[in-house]
Amino acid sequence: MWMSILRFFLIPILLNFFFFCSTPQPYWVKEKQQLFILSKDSVELIFYIEPDSDLYKFRQITRSIFDYLDLLKTYPYLTIKETRYYVIIYKDYHSYKTYRPFKIDSLAHFDRNHKLIHIPLDIQNHLLNRTTPSFVIYHELNHAILEECCKHYPIWLNEGLSFLLQNIAQSFECKKNMIYLPESLLRQKNELIDRRIHLPFYPDFDQIYDIYQQNLISILYVYYLFNSNQLLNYIQIINQDPKKELYFVFTKGNLHLYEKVRNDFYEWLKTIKGNRVINGC
Repeated sequence: MWMSILRFFLIPILLNFFFFCSTPQPYWVKEKQQLFILSKDSVELIFYIEPDSDLYKFRQITRSIFDYLDLLKTYPYLTIKETRYYVIIYKDYHSYKTYRPFKIDSLAHFDRNHKLIHIPLDIQNHLLNRTTPSFVIYHELNHAILEECCKHYPIWLNEGLSFLLQNIAQSFECKKNMIYLPESLLRQKNELIDRRIHLPFYPDFDQIYDIYQQNLISILYVYYLFNSNQLLNYIQIINQDPKKELYFVFTKGNLHLYEKVRNDFYEWLKTIKGNRVINGC
């Protein structure tokens, strides 16, 4: 029951975990048909648009990208480098699924090998209760940015940050930032609390749980770190010594200390409510 319920609600979470191998490139990318370039300052976005795509929808999802990136640059959790980002645009979800090589029902994805973002135009992010696809491209763009600047971040942190930061609406100001927390993320919180799933930095976390459980806990844990004003400190510690094992950094190998950290997270989860903004740092 857990798996079926969890899978139903987490299908819309944009998955990055499984896309380590190469995604087949569509013919219009190889032939460089309908190439569209957007640039501002040091960032250039190159779009490969599928023939017969709705260009009005394309303009809808791209019109606010640089406003979003301007906000994102103020957040100390990542660095936007002078670089190009490549985006493959599919005319619809059916076309996207034709080229998606995995059975996971992702809405979109970032191919880490080719550094390509894959986005269908008719996407709707039901997890956020919003119909605009802009948040989908923000999420995948965050993956690409984190891959460029912060490859040493563990995968769970990449996923959690990509989701958290897709919802920013103001420039960074520690403890005064307000970031939206969707209620959909909390629909399974009673099951999570009962099961007390391990935190994402626990050894062998990715071997113990399936991809949907990993994603949910990773995102919620990053929200918790943000809301408890610990996220920036986490990032600073990781950046100081990227090779250190986080379990030992934060628990010193002490199981009792780990259980305290775990308990603090689940106490937060019991009280937090969704469909509202939360503040943190």
